[in-house]
Amino acid sequence: MVRALRLPWLAACVPAAERITHQRAEQKLITSVKRRLRRREIANAAPYAELVNWVERILCGEPVVNSGDLEWDFYGDRFDTRLFELWCLRLLAVEISRQLVVAVPELDPRWRDDRPAYTWNQYAGTLELYFQRSLPRVSSNCRARWQRDDGTPLGGMPDIVVKTVRSGKEGYERLAVIDPKLRQRGAPPAEELYKILGYLDNFSLSTSPLGAILFHTNDTEDLSGYTYYVHEQGKSDHPSSTSGKNGALYAIRLNPASRDESQRALAPLATAILGLLDIPPLDRYASEENEDEGELFYRAKKAELQAFTATVSAQLLKYSRHRVRVILGDARWEALGGTAQAMLATAEYIGFSLLGDSDAENASISDYSGPVIGICASLESTLHDGLITPATAHSPQLQDACARATFGQVIALIEESLKDKQPQPRHQAIRAYLDASGADREALRALVEPLRQISRNFRNPAAHRDRLTQRTWTRLWRAVLVEDKILARVIEALALVPSAVDSDDDTAEAKP
Repeated sequence: MVRALRLPWLAACVPAAERITHQRAEQKLITSVKRRLRRREIANAAPYAELVNWVERILCGEPVVNSGDLEWDFYGDRFDTRLFELWCLRLLAVEISRQLVVAVPELDPRWRDDRPAYTWNQYAGTLELYFQRSLPRVSSNCRARWQRDDGTPLGGMPDIVVKTVRSGKEGYERLAVIDPKLRQRGAPPAEELYKILGYLDNFSLSTSPLGAILFHTNDTEDLSGYTYYVHEQGKSDHPSSTSGKNGALYAIRLNPASRDESQRALAPLATAILGLLDIPPLDRYASEENEDEGELFYRAKKAELQAFTATVSAQLLKYSRHRVRVILGDARWEALGGTAQAMLATAEYIGFSLLGDSDAENASISDYSGPVIGICASLESTLHDGLITPATAHSPQLQDACARATFGQVIALIEESLKDKQPQPRHQAIRAYLDASGADREALRALVEPLRQISRNFRNPAAHRDRLTQRTWTRLWRAVLVEDKILARVIEALALVPSAVDSDDDTAEAKP
């Protein structure tokens, strides 16, 4: 209430309030107001009655701070410090969710205790946002380097702490420190930035450090900020160079009156936070405005699976790679590009881990959309690497037009290209490459419908965030690798290997 009295539109009340307080006339005022309420001399009497009862309870020493007693509207168009901090926390959570293409998590009911306010559980790992928690309370690995003679550590409580834990690497944590500051500045907030550096150094977070200051501005258009990087010795010293950058410190202008622009200003910081889990950036602001949300989710999940690949121990992923290689055969496996190999191995590892960790009752509850996307992505990558990219390599314009073709669009492009009457340049380029490479047109034509069924029955539901069951995953695995051998047939139809390879390696009986 003291802060509220500083607002200009309440300034006129201050002298009268001080006179009442100094003359100890509170009870007289309460009695007068109650009398006027009984006589119905006050318009809209209900809030006045509630207010006078509230003040009377204060003077009697009763507890009156239970949440929900009254709704105040003292702020007008101004924020106080705590509101700005909470607004920044929420906006950062929204931007992180936007880049992951997932719903914003529910606020944890115990966020004021030791629980994170927001949590994202992704394949690549877990990401948590804490509000006003000291670093040792967020992570037991954080110990203050600076201490007093009696052993008392130099503490501190950042407004927002980010904690990430990589999947498959217990204890592998990375943290970031973020402080919103309501005071406006016309230059970089150097003193606050040094405060962030102090947090990072005191708690031994100086290896690839990440921190940020979020400060208020009244500007509704220019919400640009400042970014500082740690440059390694011997690397490029040019300011615009990204080589050698090993840590980042952000100073970002935000304006609550321009929410969308403020969220966009937070995008580089959110990308850096996801980088703590090695999740590649998904620049949705650079995407076409009419891009399908399902395709964005599909691309985001592919990027996350790639990040997850780096978290799995080399030995475990080696076993997954070996099992898929046995199913496909050596020559077909070697014909795949690196992306397709990684997607297949990761999908195998996740899918069969879910099977192994789920009992009969829970098997139908687990979501298999991740490994389903991994298998579909391997098929899509094979079609791009083995046909679309080399067929359009002679024309940058064609390559740009076809590079981002979705699975369904690639299937349609192949089907139309197999019709000799299609005159468009992209169809002519596909036909020319098929002829030059010795691809089997008839085998490719026979694959169009099975590929379309995979797109319709598996890829599209996964891209639109449907919860996919164990049965769905098993059907796809058998169709693509074991029984229908769709991937092997695609490899052979595109002449990536001779059609009769591994004659003594019959994969019909191969099991993962």
